[in-house]
Amino acid sequence: MKRIVLTADDYGLHPEVSRLIVGLLVDGLISSTTMIVSSPHARDAVSQYLASGADPARLRLHFNLTSPVEGPPWYPLATEHASLVGPDGAFHAHEPELEAKAESSEVIAELQAQFDWMETRGLKPAGIDVHRHIVYGLFGRGFLPEVLVFCSRRHLPFRLPKDPTLQFGHDFTTRHAAQLDAAVDAADTLQVPLPTVIASLPPGADREFTSYEEVLDRYLAILDAVPDDGVSEVFLHPIPSAQFGPQTHVWEARLLADPRFREALADFEVRPSWR
Repeated sequence: MKRIVLTADDYGLHPEVSRLIVGLLVDGLISSTTMIVSSPHARDAVSQYLASGADPARLRLHFNLTSPVEGPPWYPLATEHASLVGPDGAFHAHEPELEAKAESSEVIAELQAQFDWMETRGLKPAGIDVHRHIVYGLFGRGFLPEVLVFCSRRHLPFRLPKDPTLQFGHDFTTRHAAQLDAAVDAADTLQVPLPTVIASLPPGADREFTSYEEVLDRYLAILDAVPDDGVSEVFLHPIPSAQFGPQTHVWEARLLADPRFREALADFEVRPSWR
């Protein structure tokens, strides 16, 4: 039987988004979620999670170093952060600018600060993953070695696919093969559990998909493509309405309760972690 983690990303993005996601978790429609603690709504999200009775072991840190492209800026939690911010003291909104300027020591200091923020509020992260694929090095310098050491010292799994093709395509695999292979080898040496593959809608999906049925078909194809070995992850970004993001994310919320999607999941062992 194939094994996957079914995750809703971006818990803490907004109180209404958090309410939707924790409801999906309590109802068993997802098996994990990931929290953005640099969001201005993070404190509210902690209260919602603790009040819901949801299992703390199903919550991971969604490590973030960027501000939203649209809307109010977000700010770092660490005191040493000069390389992570612009003149206004907020995170950069675009990944290339971040990766061109970020210093390794400040990236890890911010990761530690975000981890501590959750832990001191009674929500010790069950793992680490990254918002908008930061630290992978897709847009410039990456910080995978440093982040893997951080995870190893805390015995935490990390969202980095052993095989990136399903999520990023063959072009990524070709361009970043050596970097990825080194990171996967390092994770093995450091005993950091990784998912076999990860998969979600691609960037720009709101322009590619024009109907709910297209989104459903894509996720059914993703489930079909999940390999038999190891534990993989399918992650979505469900939101209650287009007020909070693209229509494709509204359709992802609908998808999770769709009998056709649930029927496809019956062939999987759905787990809270790829550990």
